[in-house]
Amino acid sequence: MEAIRKTDTYTLEVKRRETDGNVAASFLKDYKGIVQTDGYAGYNFLDFKEDIIHMGCWVHVRRKFKAVTGLKYISKLYKIEKEAKEQKLSPEQIYDRRQALAEPILDEFKIWLD
Repeated sequence: MEAIRKTDTYTLEVKRRETDGNVAASFLKDYKGIVQTDGYAGYNFLDFKEDIIHMGCWVHVRRKFKAVTGLKYISKLYKIEKEAKEQKLSPEQIYDRRQALAEPILDEFKIWLD
């Protein structure tokens, strides 16, 4: 798994009743990098932009699972985030913690999924 270091974070909140993704498309038209969104279909255009890595969130992934094993993997990932928040870690410390603790969980999760 290749590590990606974040440099800048922007938050764009769009009221869904006001857009079908056009606001996000306009905002991100020249953007290159990673975009994390919820499961709203208005963001599906991101899957077709060459310079964007479109990522979902674990909350939406979790909703798709009925299998207890899959939920256990996701719970382990949530625990890492919860502990980082409780410890008030810096973004760099959170990154390092995720690389050390989450990567092995994700590797096991992928094996289970396959």
